[in-house]
Amino acid sequence: RVLFRSRQHDVACVLSRSNEPNALVVLEEMACGVAVVASNRGGLPQSVSGAGILVDPDDMEAVVRSLRALATDRALLREYKQKGVARAARASWKYNVDEMEKLIFKQ
Repeated sequence: RVLFRSRQHDVACVLSRSNEPNALVVLEEMACGVAVVASNRGGLPQSVSGAGILVDPDDMEAVVRSLRALATDRALLREYKQKGVARAARASWKYNVDEMEKLIFKQ
């Protein structure tokens, strides 16, 4: 896992090779306004939910392409930062409980 934590950085790479069930670190980074490049494994795709770039962590060309795109396209970087903040805001316990109740009770 490569992670550059803090508001001093533009991008966080969470390239886990395991099938983690829930990667809170992704939501923490997005809440700080950091764009995310994450593995397409385990719970990461659900945590990212379209607000970051998903890659195969074993495909270094895909990782480099993603990082290059974010480093060279300021509008794309800004877009993923904004999407990330919005995604993290939806990750509250209340939101998750409400969504689960909709699924269970088919509201």
